[in-house]
Amino acid sequence: MDVGWIENGDYIKVKGVDFGAGASSFTARVASATSGGTIELRLDGTAGPVVGRCAVPGTGGWQTWANATCAVSGAAGTHDLYLRFTGGSGNLFNVNWWQFGGAGGGNLIANGDGESGTAGWGIMGAGTLSSNAAVAHGGAASLSVTGRTASWNGPSQDVTSKLANGRSYTTTLWVRSQGGTPTVKATLALTANGTTSYVSLTPGTAVNPDGWTRLTGTATVSWSGALSGATF
Repeated sequence: MDVGWIENGDYIKVKGVDFGAGASSFTARVASATSGGTIELRLDGTAGPVVGRCAVPGTGGWQTWANATCAVSGAAGTHDLYLRFTGGSGNLFNVNWWQFGGAGGGNLIANGDGESGTAGWGIMGAGTLSSNAAVAHGGAASLSVTGRTASWNGPSQDVTSKLANGRSYTTTLWVRSQGGTPTVKATLALTANGTTSYVSLTPGTAVNPDGWTRLTGTATVSWSGALSGATF
């Protein structure tokens, strides 16, 4: 599912977005059979301050998806977010999803959309990780895990060198189950001074095999002493 039939001057309002200490980047998954347009990121109104402008190119089709990324400045704390779309006449582009990157980092996850297969990813605990081209949310493939033996088994990635102590990070991902309606959340495992603790990055949310469910949340990540490991 995506947002389509977007024309010049249309907008989407998202109420009460918590940007935490600040966002530094914005990425949207977009598709356009025309010349595209622009996504304006405004706060608290369609004429509010612009914190970013993201150019959307023509991609060659209404379901031919690509990422459009731009810098963000001045988005911190809690605001109503307005995505205002500008461009020429007629339909401009479609939007599948969007996400913000935290101050000083952008997207910390390598190959976060799974478009490069399993590159950069591993498994937390037991299971087999593979790239699934038959079931994808927006692009050409998704990450699939089979053979799990515990609820906490899943795709993982080492982010030890990418975190700053005391900083807030926003996490957004799309999930579907292979069967049943389990409750899923994204978790960060932090190891400092020989002790491992766990930070919930998104609230626990029930998912199902019939469609994709969006998980999102903002959490402050902090530790005492020397950080020796951090696994998403």
